[in-house]
Amino acid sequence: MSEKRKRRSASSPSPLGTARKRARDDSSTGSNKPVAKDGLATSRDWKFRIKVLSTQGFDDDDVVAEAVQGLIDLCFPESVLNELGVDVVTQHMMQQSAPASQIDKMRCTFQSSMVDKVACMLATYLDDNSKYESALSVLVNRIQELHGYSPRHMSATAEPGDLMALSESNVTTVATVEHSGDLTRSNESNEQSYERQGNYPTGHLNPQTESDSTVSTLTVERPNSSIATAPDTSNAQPIRVTKVSKSWRWDVDPNDITVDTIPDHFQKIGDLFAYHALPVVNLELGQEATRKDKLKAMNSRLAAMSRQERKEWDESFQELRNGDLTILRRSSATIPREDQNYRTTPAPATLHKRRKRDNFESKVRSDSNQNSGTSGEEESVLVAGQEHRKVKAESIPDDEPSHARMEIIRHDHGEAIRNNSDSNFLTSHSASTPHSKTPLVDLLWGDLDLSHRKAADKASMMLKEINKRITVNAIEFREFNGHMRYISKLELASDLCGVFSSISDMPVRLRIEECVLSWAVAYPRCFPEIRDAPFLFIHHMPNVTDVMDLVWQAHRDILSRLTSDILPEVCASLERRGIPQDILCGRPLQSFQSRLKYVLANSSMYIVEQRAHIEQALREIAFKHKGKFPELSSTVLTKTWERNTGCKWS
Repeated sequence: MSEKRKRRSASSPSPLGTARKRARDDSSTGSNKPVAKDGLATSRDWKFRIKVLSTQGFDDDDVVAEAVQGLIDLCFPESVLNELGVDVVTQHMMQQSAPASQIDKMRCTFQSSMVDKVACMLATYLDDNSKYESALSVLVNRIQELHGYSPRHMSATAEPGDLMALSESNVTTVATVEHSGDLTRSNESNEQSYERQGNYPTGHLNPQTESDSTVSTLTVERPNSSIATAPDTSNAQPIRVTKVSKSWRWDVDPNDITVDTIPDHFQKIGDLFAYHALPVVNLELGQEATRKDKLKAMNSRLAAMSRQERKEWDESFQELRNGDLTILRRSSATIPREDQNYRTTPAPATLHKRRKRDNFESKVRSDSNQNSGTSGEEESVLVAGQEHRKVKAESIPDDEPSHARMEIIRHDHGEAIRNNSDSNFLTSHSASTPHSKTPLVDLLWGDLDLSHRKAADKASMMLKEINKRITVNAIEFREFNGHMRYISKLELASDLCGVFSSISDMPVRLRIEECVLSWAVAYPRCFPEIRDAPFLFIHHMPNVTDVMDLVWQAHRDILSRLTSDILPEVCASLERRGIPQDILCGRPLQSFQSRLKYVLANSSMYIVEQRAHIEQALREIAFKHKGKFPELSSTVLTKTWERNTGCKWS
């Protein structure tokens, strides 16, 4: 009896086997349905996963993750890039009777370009460090599986922190500044880059390179100037900044803190950051915002930090731990707006930096007073190579709005302009005629071919043209958040090279214009041919909202986000001045109404970011229609622009 049961059990097919056989029979009947690897129709597979994900109350995370992964595999099979890209191009070339050598050359170039394109697409999803580290870990594992090597000898089981360090040291190009003024560029071998001391992020310039290295160098002409150059941050290592502590131990009165109690309240960099960021977040979100919302906003700022900013916060934190209580002095909470993704809070200056800055400014002020005989009405300060005169507050009219009663900086460009000592230099140049979208590029480089060919030579020529006009090695200018930002010629060289090496939908000429725009705004008198260009008015003093105050002053009373409720009022105010709400502005060009709708609907923007976007659009409109905004002629914004450019509002 038992033997019969065994034979019956052995001959009884499993349900899985039946299913497989049935699937094969179905496929042989000439069905038009696509068949997946497991024999099931893709459409059924898709519907099943959608049904699983749509089931109410189903919360098995593992099953949900598996269902989503299955959908991704169906949408993006392994060969999707070839099937939708290089294979299509190959087929079209074959139809044109292209020789095999040309097709092979195309495939090689196509694959190389696809690496850049896919990397750019992937980057849009990596909006925090955890996603980045996860993607990098998967990439290292996959490279080992497919190609049998580990990037830079990095194990696929490496810790996320090691992977972060790997990515920041994985430099494919290197650049060095020398005195020759020539600029060349080439790839560096992995071995040389791996052995070189110091890690440099991709696309940035390395101030020092081993003398026996065989790599080609990117060199920038250094103007003969005594102005201080950019601080050397070449050997800075990536600093890990944890999230803000939920204990709120850092929320203290600075008057109650002593050297002995510092370790109790400030145990990590995030504590010091949160202490300084809290007034800013309170102003943005309002005092009624919950602690959870405030922590979320501060952690968002932490995640937006650059490598250099983290290093500065670390230095400030170490100073505080060493007993420097001045690190706890808060700056005024005139908070950030956007400069695109710039949402971080600057670190407080360390004692060493403050002493160095004070001594430097004191010396410059003394020298300047002796040379120019500056009276008591004005005092001179130096900001990154620019001599400015700071007008005393008493000189500001009493009827100016309180937010406009700020430090007024006037550029004195005498030293910055090379070989032009004539005091009438500015007035001897007539204003430029019709402006293009890229007035700076047109002025400096004309109709230069800006294709990717000989990119290094073109970048070198661009730098030389800028050096002819601006001799300082760096500029420092005010951001929309009221803080100062430092840009050196080294960074400018890196940015120009990056324009040619990166992929973007924005035309090359526009991207180069963006690179050099800040230099022209800082030194408008060095570009007298375009002194009446709109961008010099639109981009200077970005933290002042004089035009918005004139058009719709009620925005000053709003502390939370601006909403679409203000749209009719702002547009109506413009129409009362004879300006239609569909007037074009911005880049790319779009109607003011559409631009305003976008800003108000963007929930990721803080109120200061919204104000900055709206102010910039209104400045552009006001500049095109000066006659409709006569009141602007008496504002701090316009008066400063007139002094800097020599132009007149009316």
